[in-house]
Amino acid sequence: MIILLPSFGVILNQMKNKLVLAGLALALSMGLAKGAELSVRLAKPLGQAMVEAKGLGQGRVGALLFSDDLTNWFPVAATDQLSLGYSEAPAPGQRYFQLLETTPPKLSSSSNWKTELTLPEDNFMVEFKGAEGGWTPPGTKKPKETQWTKFTVLMDDLTTVYFQNGKRLKFHYDFGTKFVPEFDDMTHMQFDSVTLFNSGRRAVMGAVLFSEKNSEYAIQFVGQDRLPASMVRFLWQQVDDAIEKPSTLRGLYMPTHEQTDAYGEVERALAAIDVPVVSAHRWEIGTDVVYSKGWAMGRLVFVEGSEIASAFRAGDLTSDDILLTDHVPAEIPRVAGIITLNPSTPNSHVAILAKNFCVPIYFEGNEATREDLRTLNGRMVMFRTKAGGGINQSPNDSARVIELEDDLPESVLDAVAKLKAPPSLKFEAKKTAGVYTKPIESVKPSDTEYVGGKAAKFNLLRKYIPKNSPDPAIAITFDLWDEFMVQRLANGKSLSEEIAERLAKAHESGLQADLEDALKGVRKLIRNGGFVESQRQAIIAALEPFDKDRKIRFRSSTNVEDSRYFTGAGLYSSYSGCLLDDIDDDEVGPCGCDESKPKERGVFRAIKRVYASFYNNNAYLERRRFEIDEGEVGMAILVHHSFPDEFEMANGVVVSDFRKYTGGAFNMWSTMSTQVGATSVANPDTTAVPEGVSASGYRSSNGSTSRRVTFQSRSSLLRAGEDHVMKWKSDYESLHQLLEKVASGYSRYALDREKYTLDFEYKKIEPDKLIVKQVRELPQPSQLENPTPLLAGGRAMLRLFQGEHGGNVFSRHRLKSVWDLSTISRVLDTAGQKASILDKAKWTRVIDGASVVIGNGINGWGGYRFSFSTENNNKFFNDHWEESRNGETIKFKLSAGIPRWLPDRSSPIVFADEMQWKLEATYKKSRTDYQQQAFGGGGLKKKKVRKDQITLTQFDPTEGVGPDDLLQKRPIKGKGGKKIDVEFYWPPAPTGPTAGYTAPLKGWKETVITGLTTEPISLKGWYSQTYAPGHHNFWEEFLLEPSKEEGISNEQLEELEDNDVKMIYLFIDRGRSSNAYIIGFEIGMALGRGVNWSHYNIGWHSTSTIIEIATAGACARLLGLDRAGMAHALSLGTSMAGGPKAQFGSMAKSFHAGLAAQQAITSAQLAAAGLEGRMAVSYTHLTLPTKRIV
Repeated sequence: MIILLPSFGVILNQMKNKLVLAGLALALSMGLAKGAELSVRLAKPLGQAMVEAKGLGQGRVGALLFSDDLTNWFPVAATDQLSLGYSEAPAPGQRYFQLLETTPPKLSSSSNWKTELTLPEDNFMVEFKGAEGGWTPPGTKKPKETQWTKFTVLMDDLTTVYFQNGKRLKFHYDFGTKFVPEFDDMTHMQFDSVTLFNSGRRAVMGAVLFSEKNSEYAIQFVGQDRLPASMVRFLWQQVDDAIEKPSTLRGLYMPTHEQTDAYGEVERALAAIDVPVVSAHRWEIGTDVVYSKGWAMGRLVFVEGSEIASAFRAGDLTSDDILLTDHVPAEIPRVAGIITLNPSTPNSHVAILAKNFCVPIYFEGNEATREDLRTLNGRMVMFRTKAGGGINQSPNDSARVIELEDDLPESVLDAVAKLKAPPSLKFEAKKTAGVYTKPIESVKPSDTEYVGGKAAKFNLLRKYIPKNSPDPAIAITFDLWDEFMVQRLANGKSLSEEIAERLAKAHESGLQADLEDALKGVRKLIRNGGFVESQRQAIIAALEPFDKDRKIRFRSSTNVEDSRYFTGAGLYSSYSGCLLDDIDDDEVGPCGCDESKPKERGVFRAIKRVYASFYNNNAYLERRRFEIDEGEVGMAILVHHSFPDEFEMANGVVVSDFRKYTGGAFNMWSTMSTQVGATSVANPDTTAVPEGVSASGYRSSNGSTSRRVTFQSRSSLLRAGEDHVMKWKSDYESLHQLLEKVASGYSRYALDREKYTLDFEYKKIEPDKLIVKQVRELPQPSQLENPTPLLAGGRAMLRLFQGEHGGNVFSRHRLKSVWDLSTISRVLDTAGQKASILDKAKWTRVIDGASVVIGNGINGWGGYRFSFSTENNNKFFNDHWEESRNGETIKFKLSAGIPRWLPDRSSPIVFADEMQWKLEATYKKSRTDYQQQAFGGGGLKKKKVRKDQITLTQFDPTEGVGPDDLLQKRPIKGKGGKKIDVEFYWPPAPTGPTAGYTAPLKGWKETVITGLTTEPISLKGWYSQTYAPGHHNFWEEFLLEPSKEEGISNEQLEELEDNDVKMIYLFIDRGRSSNAYIIGFEIGMALGRGVNWSHYNIGWHSTSTIIEIATAGACARLLGLDRAGMAHALSLGTSMAGGPKAQFGSMAKSFHAGLAAQQAITSAQLAAAGLEGRMAVSYTHLTLPTKRIV
């Protein structure tokens, strides 16, 4: 039965919202659903069409399908009951519905399929293995990587989901041909034709993915044709109903690349059932990903990726703006910075150009932050991306965006303009070679002035990896370009003269649209140009080694690219041509190399198109930005065979840092971006994200080599069950080995022969062969030399830093406060040091149990004055004020120090919360401090002070405790049933090089005080608890003041007052033995005095030698060893000591401390187990030939 539903919106408007169905057509389709009744009505409230079916047959499946064209039908509801119902909002146009009844097929029974899935644990789930797992500490449960299993929904049984055992059935084809009778004996192509396309579809395939770490699962569907939104919603619910899971797991829809929701229809349909549509990279990437490091100041402008070119043309987006976009297309005009709301391609031409020009690019993955960025549309912002690394720092790159004040000082604008001015560009002016073409074998890598940079460096590929680079290959010189550009036009002018006049006229208006129109006309002018017969014959003769009926690739190669400060990546275009089309004596199609092309596509057509790309918008603008003389540059061409898309298994880009050492030794570190098939990495025209792999190679001076590849991120085009784009690890290691050969040979042509960065492009083609098709040197960004810091004004949120440094626990508690500051952008030179950097300030404290907030700026506060000071070579902006309270005047000082080292070595930018903030109070009446001396000192000491000083640090008031933060528990028991249980959080330990680390407080969970009041006191607030850790958290101090806890009862406060308790001071040595510490310290001092400086001066690192032995003694004490046992531990320690100063400057130096600790523990444990060493060990290697240790 078929029902035609007219557009309800139109009908309701005509009938003035009366509940009617006009023009309803019913038709009987025999044999589809005998005896069933199908009806349609409008539901109340208006706006939903209700389709109902009754009288369905028992033991059969009834399915409701719709169509908009009576050709392709899509399921939207199904049941194995006697009736079904379906509703949807009316849409423009016509929609047809069809009811089908089917008999469910009987599948071959097996333990390798089932109709229900259980999360989080199901033995059908397979863990995605991107790379080898790292070491997991004993007793630590490491969350699994993303897990997956596949499923199939048959069109003859839309009520059942068949999950297959991913461990044994990796592909849908395996399940279908083994267990579904309809698919038995099908070939792969036959199976694909009935499962991947809408026409003739007999099954829907997909996968369930699960992230244990994120407590999320996702459903995705596989198909070459896009599924309509209502079908996706129906199928998602069918699959979800077949999954047993706890309510804590969140369900998502994660479309494959082919199912990308281009118009938001699927997102709207799933939003109705509270199912988010997410990126395929949701679990594969961090909160943000930096693609290019740099800094920029400008207006933040949101433009959709598809509208960027038109916005730039209209002047709505300019080169001074920072672009906020939903995705980064293959080509964009020069802008000051780019923030993308979807993952991008790390090594695309856009990213490489950005790296060259220090244009920052990053992807923001946090949903809340993305919304915040949208609110800044049209506002002036400061934007910086910086490299990770450094002692006690995260190795991950980071990004920051902050809104600036409305009226920026002229000094700031001038400073930014000066810093962003392009450097002077040096390049080889083009020269005449005397010939139109050259075989690549006769081209030298230094022949940039004759054949351009790309063609010249291609010689290195043919020289070092001839079996893995395109062959044959030739270069078309600048001679042909020069002759082509002087051809006479109908107006009597040369082509170059006409171009110069058109562009000069376009510049008169200053409008981007006029310039783009002129450039478009210039490109058309060049494409309509011609070659004289002698030129044509010379090119045809040079192409003799090429296959006549195979496409030939003509690739741009200019003399201005790949210079010290300029790369041509992505600026120019390459085209393919067919030689057969030029020598077949006709101009009639189709193309002789591709019958799908109705017109001929000859090689001269391709050459002219490459020439025309010399005037691509971005290419011309960049040359103009660097003030390049157009007469000194031109277009040469590199020529080799094309690689048909159907033969392309993978393609990618590698960026490699090469370091050359003496004796032929080298190190090479690379980032590989690889994508499935012919979906371009260099010029991505989709939102697909490539696979990320890091690699390194090393060759010693004796010729031995080693290399390592590490998985970083997954391609969004891979389906469940496909772990990598190429063969892991063999293809990646083989590729890197090829690139190492080229990189090593590149040395004599590099700008700096000892270190350089190269950009490679490669493909994997059938049958299983790696081809490297390009190498170029990437110019390095110009480095800033002692720049004057530039303060980026805006908001800064500060509060007490509760780490190792910054005042004792009593000072911290007294001055504990929160600061909401608005700062002024400023060049921090001598002129900029004469006034406060504060515009507004709000100071929040808790005094006598009440929250006290002081705002209205700071210069209006009592006794305000400003000063600038230098303390220990640090320069401080100081804001002073006074406050009278309880008959006492307290003098306060808020200081902001200019960092001695800029937060980012490549940027002059300092954000306000990166200043060194301190708060100081001077009292007329002294305050009393108490402090327990660490490691068995003189006990609790009392001290009178008249000055407090604390350190303030930045914080995000919206950020709570995260899943990676470390919960700490400190139970303290006292006499008479008194006890205190403190629970708080440390942040995750730094993952980079660590030279010792003291964890600061991240946040409080709860402190429970029992025994002081009738009911236990619970402290959860920030003001009522203060933390002060000792070095490496060896000891800790806590100060608790219940009266500052919001919500504490008056009864409890009265009980505390009756017990004379105002504050509680806790000192915890965390169970470490003071004796062991003292013993280790004394041994270390004795050894140090014995060896003096001679030991260090001859090359030993004392941490790895002296301290290792001393720590062995401390560990022996902790284990309770007797005198002989301790002596044996020291003796064994001497056998394990060792670490050269030669490792200074590397990560290995910091690793020495860890090795020393490990060896010390091992020495003591071995001694405890009975292993004995010599009781007298001569330390000749410590330069102590006459001294002994007993």
